[in-house]
Amino acid sequence: MGRKRMPRVAAVFLVAGWVVCGRFAAAAVTAEPVASYVLEARLHAKEKLVHGRGQILWRNATDRTVETLQFHLYMNAFRNSESSFMRELSWRGRYRRRKPHEWGWIELDTLRWGSYDLLVTARFIHPDDDNELDRTVLEVGLPRPVGPGDSVRLNVVFRTKLPRILARTGYEGEDFFFVAQWFPKVGVLEPGGWNCHQFHRNSEFYADFGTYDVRLIVPRDAVVGATGLLMEEHAQDSVRVLRYRAENVHDFAFTASPLYRVYTDSFGSAEIRVLMQKGHEAQARRHLEAAKTAMRRFGEWFGPYPYPVLTVVDTKGRAGGMEYPTLITAGVLFGPWLPRGLRTVEAVVFHEFGHQYWYGMVANNEFEEAWLDEGINSYCEVRLFEEEYGPRGNLLDVLGQRLSDLELQRMQLQLIPAPDPVLRKAWEFVDSQSYSVNSYAKVAVALTTLERLAGEERWLAFLRKYFERWRFRHPHTEDFLSLLREEIPEPAYKGFLRQVLEVPGHLDYGVERVSTHREGKPLGVDFDVAAAETDSAATPREGRSSADTTWYRSEVLLRRYGEFQLPVEALLLFANGDTLRFSWDGAERWHRIQVRHPARLKAAVIDPEGKIPMDLNENNNSRTVEPRRRGVWKLVARWVYWLQGMFSLASFLS
Repeated sequence: MGRKRMPRVAAVFLVAGWVVCGRFAAAAVTAEPVASYVLEARLHAKEKLVHGRGQILWRNATDRTVETLQFHLYMNAFRNSESSFMRELSWRGRYRRRKPHEWGWIELDTLRWGSYDLLVTARFIHPDDDNELDRTVLEVGLPRPVGPGDSVRLNVVFRTKLPRILARTGYEGEDFFFVAQWFPKVGVLEPGGWNCHQFHRNSEFYADFGTYDVRLIVPRDAVVGATGLLMEEHAQDSVRVLRYRAENVHDFAFTASPLYRVYTDSFGSAEIRVLMQKGHEAQARRHLEAAKTAMRRFGEWFGPYPYPVLTVVDTKGRAGGMEYPTLITAGVLFGPWLPRGLRTVEAVVFHEFGHQYWYGMVANNEFEEAWLDEGINSYCEVRLFEEEYGPRGNLLDVLGQRLSDLELQRMQLQLIPAPDPVLRKAWEFVDSQSYSVNSYAKVAVALTTLERLAGEERWLAFLRKYFERWRFRHPHTEDFLSLLREEIPEPAYKGFLRQVLEVPGHLDYGVERVSTHREGKPLGVDFDVAAAETDSAATPREGRSSADTTWYRSEVLLRRYGEFQLPVEALLLFANGDTLRFSWDGAERWHRIQVRHPARLKAAVIDPEGKIPMDLNENNNSRTVEPRRRGVWKLVARWVYWLQGMFSLASFLS
């Protein structure tokens, strides 16, 4: 595009963007705008190219003065096989077969601050590794320092070549476009300096809040979904022009395809739009209902969804299962006639909508502390499934096969090795499996454990307070732990969570052995003679009658097999129906319980109420005095049944 028109066009959109629009339902609590964008994007479908231009308004919200700006150029991760992103793909060899037009990139043609050309000083930097071929972070020098509270207004012109769908952005075929991470995005200036990481295989994103006012120009037959509220729309020759506006957000994505079928509903003051692929119309209602269910539950737990619209997109290719402000991608994963008992649609919609709260509003650094959104959100997903569909079979209930979302999270912990701690930068995990298990499943199960131990009402009150305190801000791990200490002060709970975050390992308590024997008369030097002299005339011991002469001594050995420590309870069951309950702080590797009771011990159970789903081996949680062969064969049969079911499910899903 010609540079001469750029200042005039940008000025028009800047004025329009800063006009307060009555149609946009602003949140009661709003973000401090730091990075705001007024952009125009023209999608050239045939060339798979986006021409962009506009203005970026950035404010220095820190106490430090800066002489440089740093930008994410995420699309350059798909530029060639030597970017850090592509090098980190364990299966990147398949992308060597990519055709030249299937790669993606972004080029800046103009970046100006007033009359100063910032591209003169531009250089690619590599804050995370030594890969000089990576071009995903750009640094530019400024003609003068920007002090605390000062702002800069930048004019930008750029071209973005979309890749064939990769990392949930790009194109598929000639008629589907999902356009994410497509514009130059300012990094986050923190008290310690710029936080602007390269794009990695396992990392997601981190950005400041602001207002986005974006004008899209797309083919005339395209149906569009985008971040924010549609403000204007009209057709012009062979194109369709749409303008979207979003406040209190930190990203903007859009999709365009002539194949979409649009379905709408509402929840509260928010409109829900579902864009379904042609042929998937039968699943539209499930997407709408799942979105409404998630909005209701999250609203009850943390407060109403504050934006005027939510768009749910049924994508093509590998674009599904991702979150952007007011826009999420879901999809019909296994065909249009999905059984009602296989709740994959609900799982994706629940999870991705949850990110409107955890990432969207509580905007942690996903590069460095992914657990703060992925883990908390996965816990909310588990909770939502249990409240909506019950604790058993809430994720899968088909042909006798039942699986809950919590069981799925636990299975991941049991089956997938994760040698890293949770607190690790995304690109430093040994592999993507370790990143996923640690950031999602491990935290979800740990937080579910804390909820059951602390009590549902108390735990939700804490989590809501955390949300309210950090809404539209950038929290860190210590902020979460500090508030946990204030609201739920029991040291064991905070200590347990810190272990989960900082130590590779697992939690496993069990009953090592149990024994019981009838108490006989005392024997030995001090007792034999006395017993002979007194014989039957002996005075009964205190608390016993001559008729009640049978007592049993029982012993239970509890073990801590895993690395994590947590207080646990043990329940002893006796032959006469009596029960005794004992508490153990769980700190040592073993703990012995010895009791004297008028009935034989039958069994011992650790965690009898099942409050600790983080305990990964439930098979050692109980032990009986007498072997129970029937129970063993019942367990074997159950495992055979489960294995058959899992193989059948795997075959079906594949």
